[in-house]
Amino acid sequence: MNLGSLRMFFKKGDQRTILLKKNILASVVLKGISMLISLFIVPITINYVNPVQYGIWLTLSSLMAWFYFFDIGLTNGFRNRFTTLKACGKLKMARVYVSTTYAALFISFVVFMSVMIPVSFIVDWSSVLKVDQSYCEELRMTFAVLLGFFGLNIVFQTFSTMLIADQRSAFSSGIQVLGQGLALLVIFILTKTVKSGSITSLAFIFSGIPFVTLVLCSIIFFNTRYRQFRPNFGYIRLKYVKDILGIGGKFFIITTSMLFIYQIINIIISRNLGPEVVTQYNISHRYFSILTMVSSLVIGNVWSAFTDAYAQKNFEWMRRIASILQKALLAGIPVTVIMYFLATPFINLWIDKKVTVPAEINICEAIYIFANFCGNIYMYMINGIGKIHIQLVIYLTFAIIAYPCMSWLCRLYGVPGVLLIPASVYFIQAISGHIQINKILNNTATSYWNK
Repeated sequence: MNLGSLRMFFKKGDQRTILLKKNILASVVLKGISMLISLFIVPITINYVNPVQYGIWLTLSSLMAWFYFFDIGLTNGFRNRFTTLKACGKLKMARVYVSTTYAALFISFVVFMSVMIPVSFIVDWSSVLKVDQSYCEELRMTFAVLLGFFGLNIVFQTFSTMLIADQRSAFSSGIQVLGQGLALLVIFILTKTVKSGSITSLAFIFSGIPFVTLVLCSIIFFNTRYRQFRPNFGYIRLKYVKDILGIGGKFFIITTSMLFIYQIINIIISRNLGPEVVTQYNISHRYFSILTMVSSLVIGNVWSAFTDAYAQKNFEWMRRIASILQKALLAGIPVTVIMYFLATPFINLWIDKKVTVPAEINICEAIYIFANFCGNIYMYMINGIGKIHIQLVIYLTFAIIAYPCMSWLCRLYGVPGVLLIPASVYFIQAISGHIQINKILNNTATSYWNK
């Protein structure tokens, strides 16, 4: 394909399709940069601290991921509402929803921090994570730092959500990549100037730098390109919080359930097998997550595009995109197999043999990530449409049984046992999602399939 044909490809189609193609192209470049940064961050960070400290940091980070979703579903509810309002030309009301979401999340942040900061200094995190007591005070300070930055991110991520809702996910990804790059630069400088690092300094670098980057970019965009949606006290209407929470509340239950299923993996491994195994698992996970990152270039943009198309009742466009995504799912099988056979030599080259990852972890991680790929393809299309009741039932059911089952399987089979439950959830989501999306797009969805 020559340059002229490439330009024609990105100009062909309706406005929504052209925008989707451009977002995907920009996302490919940005995700490529992000992947390189992620690959470099691991060995550089291990050089800055040590494998045990890095394992503790990963476990603590997975705990903090829970608090990223303390928005009671407001951001996902806001995402769908903003896209729908903008598609219908209701720009003033869209600004009301932007302002109201910021206000509601700020109130949530204040309540959240007033409770969690005192708690963070009471909890014995060394006992929780089953690590040496010498880390106790450092972990308390680290957790307080993470709480502060993650809490503020709850509020300011509204801007990133708005960009994604406006089908400008490339802008959102660009801001994230900039924050990642600056954090990598700081870590690299510290490895050359500081003899030994600390877990607390990692918290300031990996949480503080991306947050400051996000704030500065949001100020710039709200005073230029998105001036008409700039949050303003005069546009706050708290009565619309209930409307945002209509679908947002369901998203909150789903997200919270997913956290119980997926974010406890590091915790269970740490408690039963030790922080060193957490490091092994996460190195394998980062490698195989390349498939997730590549697939997100497309499906990440599809969510809001489907919301826009569904608001305008363009089922023909949705059926065409769904067909393309289902073909991409089949292409993921050979890709996953190839990645498995390349895993050991790649990881050895990447980490310079500082950490050895057992083969059974790699094969189970490959299956888990492919299951994630399958489930996400259907989940993102359905999320855009807003018919998420079946998802809610699936994730809530597994969330109830996740911890005891995963802990028991971990004691019996190690890391492969832990991954059995989350992989099963994604495969079930993929099967039910395939049935539901076909019913919705063919106007045959009834009962729970249409909720």
